[in-house]
Amino acid sequence: MRDHNKLRAFELADEIVFLIYQITRNFPKAELYGLTSQMRRSAISVPSNIVEGCARESQTEYLRFLEIAFGSLRELHYQFELAVRLGYTNGVDIAGTAPFSLAYGARTWTICRRSGAIMAGIDCY
Repeated sequence: MRDHNKLRAFELADEIVFLIYQITRNFPKAELYGLTSQMRRSAISVPSNIVEGCARESQTEYLRFLEIAFGSLRELHYQFELAVRLGYTNGVDIAGTAPFSLAYGARTWTICRRSGAIMAGIDCY
């Protein structure tokens, strides 16, 4: 079993959740069960899938959960863009979060790529 607390990707994902909760706190009340809820679920899904993947014994399952986490991050990215277009948040809010999401996405993809290469017997640096 892997320790998710040792993964930088998990740390970044955890930061994203915190920031999303802060940003969506100011969304219109009419969005409480709409975009606010959806963004929060997408955000919490990212670190949750990392934790679940780390708890799996199989490398294949571990990678599958990292892929799911990456998909949730992409979903959240779209939701951010929508929130900006709707005027619920501004570039300042997103500017503080974007580096985390970009760094997290790159980190998760690197873990997947390297893990896949290790499984295939390829040396990947």
